[in-house]
Amino acid sequence: PEEVAKYPPRALERLAVRPGITGLAQVCGGYADTHRAVERKARFDRFYVERASVSLDAFIVFRTIQVLVTGFGAK
Repeated sequence: PEEVAKYPPRALERLAVRPGITGLAQVCGGYADTHRAVERKARFDRFYVERASVSLDAFIVFRTIQVLVTGFGAK
């Protein structure tokens, strides 16, 4: 609750999806160490909420495996 209170209003939409072990923001959004980075990751989450599909889920799984195998984190 303390972290959610810090979210910008549009970032609250990211809570529409249950958290999992990976996600679009995790494999494409990079590390969120600034307010701007948190907003960027929230945009990825909103994109997922608005456009969820099997193909998008497949992309996330592929990208997650790619990150794990190569040892490189999200860009």
